Amino acid sequence: MSVRDLPLSENAISVGFANQSHLTKAFSAQVSVSPATWRREVLGVRDNET
Repeated sequence: MSVRDLPLSENAISVGFANQSHLTKAFSAQVSVSPATWRREVLGVRDNET
């Protein structure tokens, strides 16, 4: 998810999740924020860049 040029949906599939929703559910359960929120906060990525 730290690759800024790669959409979260492609990240999800590349690591074995069925889709972005599946990644979001699992990630949020472990980290307590969504992948998009994590990416914005940690990497400083704006919404239109995800």
